[in-house]
Amino acid sequence: MKKILIALLTASFALAKGLVVLDPAAVEIIYALGAQDQIAAIATTSMSKIRPQAETAKLPSVGTYVKPNMEKIVELKPDLVITSFHSAGVSENLQKLGLKSLAMDANSTADICQNVKKVAAIVKKESEADKICARMDGIFADKPALRGKKVALFFGSNATMAFNDKTLVGDIFARLGAKNIADGLEGSTPSVSAEYILEQNPDIIVVVGGETEDFLKANPILRNTKAVKSGKILKAPTLILRGSPQIGETVDEIYAEATK
Repeated sequence: MKKILIALLTASFALAKGLVVLDPAAVEIIYALGAQDQIAAIATTSMSKIRPQAETAKLPSVGTYVKPNMEKIVELKPDLVITSFHSAGVSENLQKLGLKSLAMDANSTADICQNVKKVAAIVKKESEADKICARMDGIFADKPALRGKKVALFFGSNATMAFNDKTLVGDIFARLGAKNIADGLEGSTPSVSAEYILEQNPDIIVVVGGETEDFLKANPILRNTKAVKSGKILKAPTLILRGSPQIGETVDEIYAEATK
């Protein structure tokens, strides 16, 4: 059924030769598929770079992925514009301008694989997509050390925004066998109190896009958790939130830190 849906979704976009890609993850997917010659322009990021950095830095820009320059996009007359959930309202504006668009989002590694297959159907690289998805499944093989461990995942330096298993970073740790203390709470990024975290007493705390020392300064009570006492408070790059097949590199790095 999924294959049928992907075929229907991408049928009108097949053989596109001019892609404007606003989603950094989609840029990395296209490079992984070996179809970078079909990119007409991309949107830039303000913090983390788009891989492979040496190549993507040379591509024409249509502004930032949060606020793309619509005039530049129209001038390029692309066959398709690939947007992200960060580009609020862009798809509607593109439709008004008579441009085709495809929105991309990924809240799990399975979503990444489906996105790879969608893009592969557009650029006619289906066989490469199967290889990429197989490699992604292999990311989680032979990584048993976190099974059953309690983990707390936060964005930034303040323990107010946690990630549960409905998010990409939450799904990654779930596939590693960890137990997320925010799983089951309302919303995909629930607010949690320091008291709740202390009560759950996680084995590992992961701070995404922030400094661990800043996190502890903002939440000194959490120095009493098992995670901090055992030195298992880890810093993760924001790249762990990007739905790219290169997520494996970040997973390997975090797993190595968590199992030292």
